Amino acid sequence: MKKYFLIVVLIFFVSCNKQTDRNKDNFVIGFSQCTTDDDWRKTMNEEMFREIRLSQTDRFKLIIKDAKGDNQKQIDDIEELVNSGIDLLIVSPNEADPLTKVVNETFDKGIPVITVDRNINSNKFSAYIGADNFVVGKEAGLFAVELLNKKGKIIEISGLKGSTPAMERASGFRDAIQNYPEIQIIKSINGDWLMENSIISTDTLFNNLRDFDLVFAHNDVMAYGAYLSAKKYGIKPFIIGIDGLNNPNAGVQFVLDGYINGTFLYPTGGDKAIQLAMAILNKEPYERYNYLNTIKIDKSNARMTRLQGEQIGDQQSKIDVLDGQLSDMYSVLRTKNTFLLLTSSLVVLVLLIAVLTFYIMINKNRINKELGNKHKIISLQYNTISKQRDDLIRMLKITEETKEKKLQLLTNIYHEFRNVLTIIKPPVKELMDFQHNEIVSKKLSVVNKGAERLLRLSEEILNYTNNNIYNTVLTYTNINLSKFVSNNIDVFKQKIIEKRIKLIQNIQEEIYIDCDVSVIEKVMYNLLSNAIKYSYEGGKIVISLIDKDTNVLITIKNSGKGIPSTDLPHIFTRLYQAKNLNSGLKNEGTGIGLALCKELVQLHGGRINVDSVENEFAEFTVIIPKNHQQLNFEDEALTGSFGISPDKEVNNSAKENTILVVDDNPDILRLIVNIIKNEYNVITAYNGEKGLEQVLNNSPDIIISDILMPIMDGMTMCIKIKNNPLISHIPIILLTAVDSTDSNVKGLEVGADAYITKPFNEELLKMTIRNLIAKRNRYKDIFGFTKFVENFSRTKAKEDQDFIKKCIKYIYENIEDEHFTIDHLSELMNVSRSSLYKKIKRIAGLRAVDFMKAAKLNYAARLLFNSNLTVSEIAWKSGFSDTKYFSKCFSIQFGSNPSVFRNKLINQN
Repeated sequence: MKKYFLIVVLIFFVSCNKQTDRNKDNFVIGFSQCTTDDDWRKTMNEEMFREIRLSQTDRFKLIIKDAKGDNQKQIDDIEELVNSGIDLLIVSPNEADPLTKVVNETFDKGIPVITVDRNINSNKFSAYIGADNFVVGKEAGLFAVELLNKKGKIIEISGLKGSTPAMERASGFRDAIQNYPEIQIIKSINGDWLMENSIISTDTLFNNLRDFDLVFAHNDVMAYGAYLSAKKYGIKPFIIGIDGLNNPNAGVQFVLDGYINGTFLYPTGGDKAIQLAMAILNKEPYERYNYLNTIKIDKSNARMTRLQGEQIGDQQSKIDVLDGQLSDMYSVLRTKNTFLLLTSSLVVLVLLIAVLTFYIMINKNRINKELGNKHKIISLQYNTISKQRDDLIRMLKITEETKEKKLQLLTNIYHEFRNVLTIIKPPVKELMDFQHNEIVSKKLSVVNKGAERLLRLSEEILNYTNNNIYNTVLTYTNINLSKFVSNNIDVFKQKIIEKRIKLIQNIQEEIYIDCDVSVIEKVMYNLLSNAIKYSYEGGKIVISLIDKDTNVLITIKNSGKGIPSTDLPHIFTRLYQAKNLNSGLKNEGTGIGLALCKELVQLHGGRINVDSVENEFAEFTVIIPKNHQQLNFEDEALTGSFGISPDKEVNNSAKENTILVVDDNPDILRLIVNIIKNEYNVITAYNGEKGLEQVLNNSPDIIISDILMPIMDGMTMCIKIKNNPLISHIPIILLTAVDSTDSNVKGLEVGADAYITKPFNEELLKMTIRNLIAKRNRYKDIFGFTKFVENFSRTKAKEDQDFIKKCIKYIYENIEDEHFTIDHLSELMNVSRSSLYKKIKRIAGLRAVDFMKAAKLNYAARLLFNSNLTVSEIAWKSGFSDTKYFSKCFSIQFGSNPSVFRNKLINQN
C-alpha cells in the first residue's frame, strides 16, 4: 500500500511540475567581453540584457565576464564559464591569436560559440555577428579620398594590434586609397582603442610632425583624442572616426560639435547576438555569418541621426517601463497559477494522506497486537531464564559454601585425630619400655606403627587444608626474626649431623619484623627440609639473614644436586617435580612444598627467588617486608598498592591498564595484588556492592572477583555489570573454590569472561588477564563500539563525563521505547531542550539526535556481540521500529551491515 501511495504522489507532483513550467529546459549564456571601458562596449552589454528581458521567459540567463583588455584574464574567464556549466558561449576576443586555443577547446566540448565584433584565427565557432570591418575601413578610405580631393598625407591611429577589427579596418582603408598615388599614409600609430593612449601617442607625434592633412582613427574616441592633441598645437587636419554611437559624448555628437569630420556607424549587435544565441539553443535555423550594415555620418546627416537616436532612446525607455510592468504582471500571474496549483495539490495530498493514515492505523493496530504477543512471550522466557539463572547461582553458592565447610570439617577431624593420638601414644610408649614377652612386644609394636600411620594420615589432611591457602587469614606479630630463624635451624640439627653436613649461619642479630609466625615457620621448614634432602653427605648449607632497607632477606644455599636449568622456570608450579631430583631418594616429594612456599610468601607481601647450577648448588632467597600495614577498606582510597611499597623500578605512570580486584579476604586481596601490581594499576573492593561502585567510577580494564562475599556476592555483581550497557564491555574473571565443569558453565552463564578455580596458578591468572585485555583491545581497534563511552570519560572534565554518562544512562533505560525523544531526555536531565543540544554538541561534537542514535547503535553492536538475538530483535531492543532503517544507520556507523558485523566478530573471536 505504501509503495502504491508513493508512486501516485510522485506521478502527481511530476505532472504539477510540468504544468508550472512547460518549457522545462533552462539555458545559461556566458559572454566573455574583452573590455567595458568604452561606451560602445557598455551599449552592447545593455542591448544584450534588454533583449533577454524582452524575451518574456526565465529560460535564458546571461552571465557577462569583463576581461579588462587582458588576454590571460579573458582565457581564465572563458574556462571559468565553461566549468560552471554554460550552454553557449558568446565571445568578443581581445586579440585573435591568444584566444583562439581556448575558444577551440570550448567548441570541441560541444558548446556552441558565437563571436561578436572580433573573430578568432580558426573556423571553430558556430556563428559570427558584427559589421564587415573591411567594408567599414574601405568606406572610410573613400571618404578620406573625397575630403583630400585625391591628394594628401594621412596619419592612421590603429586599434589593438592582433584584434581582427583593427587588422580588417586597416586593410579596407588601404584598399580604398591604393588607386590614388598622391595619397599616402605617412605614419601609423597604436591607440589600443583608448582615448588616453591616442592623446599620448598623437601629442608626442604632433610636437614633431605637422606636415599631414588627415587623421584616420579606428574608432571615435581615438579620433577625439587626436582632435585634442591637434587643437593643442593649433593644427586643423581632417579627422575620421568609426563607431557612430548616438550618445551625448560619442561619434554623432563629435561630428555635430565639429571635433571630427565624419564617422561610420558600427552597430554593437548586442541584441542580434542574443537573438542568434536563442535560435541556436532552441535548435532553430540560423546563418553562420551575420554582417551588420554601416552608414557614413557627417555634417549633412548628423543632426537627423541625433534626433532619430533621441526618439529611439525615448521609445526604448517607454519599452523598458512597459517591459517592467509586463514582468510584474507575469510574476503575479505566475504566482497565482502556482498558488492555485499548490492549493489543488494540497487538497489531493490531504485526501491521499487521510487514506494512508487510515491504512497505517489499521496496520499499526495489527502490528501492535503481534508485538504485544511477542513481548509477552519474551517476558515469559526472560522470567523463566532469570529464575533458572538465580537457581544456578544459588546452587553455586551452596556448592562454594559446602566446599569451605568440608575444608573446615577436615581441619576439625585433624585436630580430633591429634587429640586421640596424644592420648594413645604416651601409654604405648611407656608399655614398650617395659620388658614383655615376644608376643606382647610384637603387638605393642603393631599398635605403635598404627598410631604413627594415623599421625601421617592426619598430616595429609592438614596438608590438604593448608594447601587451600586462599582461606588463610594472617595474624601478624612483632618478633625477633633472628632468634626465630635460629630456633628453626636447631630443629634440623640432628638430621644435619646424621648427613655430616657443614652448617654456616650468617644471621644478623636483633632483626624485628611484623609477620605471621606460622607462615614463616612453614616456609623455613620446607626450604630447610629440601636443602638437607638434596645435599650430598658431607656437603654444605649456608643460611643468611640480612636486614636490607624496608625488607628482610632470608637465604638458604646448599651444595648438592642443584636444579636443572630446564626445571627452574617451573619449580614453583604446583605438583611439578624435577625428574632427576628424587632419583635414588626413598621419600619422594609431592610437588606441593615449593608452590606452597611461594603462595605463603606472596600472601605475606613478599617474594621468593631461586638460583641454581646443576650438580653444584641451589639457593633460595625469601624477601619479606619488615612492617605490615593493616588495610582499612572503609577509609582507604583503594588505589595503587594498598599499603605495600611498590618496587622502586616500577613506574606506575607507564602502566596502561587498570584491574579491579574484589574479595572480602584482605590476605587474598594482598596475594592477588602482589602477583599483578608490577604490570598493572590496581584498585580493590571488599564486596560486590563496593566493587560495582568502583567499576562505575573508574571504568577498569579487567575485573577479578571472588564469588562468596557479604552484602553482594560476585555472581550478582557480574550480572549487574553485564546488564549495564555503560560497563558491560569490561571483562570479568570469577574465582571459586569449586573445581567442576558444571560450576564453570554456571559462572559463564551469568556473563563471566573467564572462570578460575582456587588454588590458581599464578601464570594462568596472568595469561588469562593478558588474553582478555588483548581481546578487548582487538575489538576496540577493529570495531570501535567499546570506545563510545570511553571517549567521553578519559578526555573530558569530570562534570562533562558525569553529564554524558547520565545522558547515556537515561537513553539505555528507555532503549526499547521507540517514542523516546530528545524532549523526554531533556526532561529527565532537568535542562531545556536548547541547553541539552548545546551541551551535547560541545562535549560530544554531535547533534543531540545523532548522539542518541549513536548510543542506540553502540548498544545494538554489543547485543550482536553478546547475544544470539536476530537482527530484527536487536533492532527492536535498540529502539528502532524499522529494521531496514536500522541496518542503514548501522552500516553508516560501523561500515558494514549488522549481519556482516556479527560475522566479523565471530571470526575475530
